[in-house]
Amino acid sequence: MGNPKSYSVGTDFHATKSGYISITPISIDMTDYERLLKYKNE
Repeated sequence: MGNPKSYSVGTDFHATKSGYISITPISIDMTDYERLLKYKNE
């Protein structure tokens, strides 16, 4: 991971250094929309 470049207010590094947790909202949509349309039309 390496060393953080900045602990500036508003960064994840600042939050964790201040005793808070940092949550990154990640959403990966792996829907195959072409196949979904195919099934819908069957």
